[in-house]
Amino acid sequence: MHGPLSGTVQPLACLRGVKLVSRFLAYVVGLGAVAIVLSPAASKEPKDSYPLSTYPMFSKKREDPWIYKFVGVSQANRVALPPSLVVGGPEVMQAASTISRSVNQGESAMQGLCREVAVRASQDPSWRHLTAVELVAVQYDPVAYFALGPKPLQEQMLTRCGVPRAQ
Repeated sequence: MHGPLSGTVQPLACLRGVKLVSRFLAYVVGLGAVAIVLSPAASKEPKDSYPLSTYPMFSKKREDPWIYKFVGVSQANRVALPPSLVVGGPEVMQAASTISRSVNQGESAMQGLCREVAVRASQDPSWRHLTAVELVAVQYDPVAYFALGPKPLQEQMLTRCGVPRAQ
């Protein structure tokens, strides 16, 4: 046999081999990707890492949060106080941060902030009826909070101070 193709592999056989190798590599890559994506679910100790995440913030129960707030006490009832009495303005996050910082700094800081809130309450006609101000820590179950209403699991008074009377 003489000619240009003598002694060489036939082109059709070569193409079949390339297709088989390509198909094999495609299966390996595809199955490997599936195995990598499923691997976090199979591990005993879940790890959160990019880009493969087990989304632990959604997949495991977290502790019920504690929220700090000021409560005004009067002869008739107890009522949550607005941010304006805590920080002098309507900023909720600023009030929350100020309260949290005082709790982290200890009894002296909590008592100082409590006195400031009590003075602001005594100067505001809407709040002059208060007899005391309390800084409380309240624990909620987040799911029950939205499903059943804001009924606390626990409440603990951290500090209390009287509201000064105008002279």
